[in-house]
Amino acid sequence: MKIKILYAEDDEFTRKFEIRRLKECGFNVSSVEDGQKAWDEYQKGRYDLLLLDGDMPKMQGEEVMRLVREAGDDIAIVMYSSLPDYSLLNEGVDECIDKGTRNSQEVEWRIKTAFRRSQERKEMNRLKTPKTEKRKTFWDRFKRNS
Repeated sequence: MKIKILYAEDDEFTRKFEIRRLKECGFNVSSVEDGQKAWDEYQKGRYDLLLLDGDMPKMQGEEVMRLVREAGDDIAIVMYSSLPDYSLLNEGVDECIDKGTRNSQEVEWRIKTAFRRSQERKEMNRLKTPKTEKRKTFWDRFKRNS
């Protein structure tokens, strides 16, 4: 399964470079150039992971992350910034990658790790959610309504 990434980056050169690198790593990548477009595109629900620049026009990457988490979504979120704010790891971000990272294998590993974390979180939340409907047994069909 190819991980579907929505990549938000306002710098055109960086965006093109990273798209090529991410595709070479085997990811399926779509991109937008600002935070508002990232939020709009995310809401279409076709992605496995958001890769967000921290500093973008119209809406910062952190703002996009907060909106996604407030919506209750467990999608993987990776902040990709020249000045990564690692405190965001405690606020809903799965991974932070410094834009200075030139090792493609490290970038690939961090993205896949973030994706696995989100999958584990989704599974844990699924297991915690109580079943609201009782499954009918064979004998329930023969009970009389009173």
